Amino acid sequence: MNKIFLMLGLLGLLMPPARGQQLNWGVRWGVNYTKLIPKQNDWQSEGHQLNYTFGFYFQSKRAQSNHFIQPEVMISKRGGSIRYTGETKLEQGRYQLVLGNVTQRNAYYADVALTIGYYLNNTKVRLYAAPMLSYKLKATQRGEGLADPWFDQALAAVVINYYVGVGVNLERFGFDLRYERNFSSVGEILPNGHTLDDTVKNIQFTVSYRFNTNQGRYSDVR
Repeated sequence: MNKIFLMLGLLGLLMPPARGQQLNWGVRWGVNYTKLIPKQNDWQSEGHQLNYTFGFYFQSKRAQSNHFIQPEVMISKRGGSIRYTGETKLEQGRYQLVLGNVTQRNAYYADVALTIGYYLNNTKVRLYAAPMLSYKLKATQRGEGLADPWFDQALAAVVINYYVGVGVNLERFGFDLRYERNFSSVGEILPNGHTLDDTVKNIQFTVSYRFNTNQGRYSDVR
């Protein structure tokens, strides 16, 4: 948790000076449409799973400029199911893996990101991209033949991700669609030999609400 607050402080230092700035802040909430893609040959993805996300953001935009930066912190659940397609075998002397066994994996993260974007031709449409650090809060794995108690410990404490997205502002509301993917490995090797190097593909749709009443006026804080 201290690392998260440290990152928030660093993001705050990256915010440009408030002179001649439009400063917006608010909350975001929505859904993650996540797919886990195992890299091991004897496992395959079971498709996408709906998860949740919520958090808050700050946005800074210079007067007469279409560029903006947006630090944000989100609590996100990303998870999915994978199916065993290999031969029947006994894991750790107690877990029997049989063809067709399905394992459910869920991970909960505090996502810290610094979005850099651009408003198209002074419109309300935004294009953007960002690096994102995902700090693990909790992780669970359950399933047929593979309920591994070491899953939470083996999952990486921090995962480096990136995303690209598009959004539109309508009065105080914003609507965003993003594509996210992990850049670093999501974990290590479990005692059963399964490597946690899944590819995590995530499509995120969120609605945001702006609390401040700037209404497009630019603040000049001296």
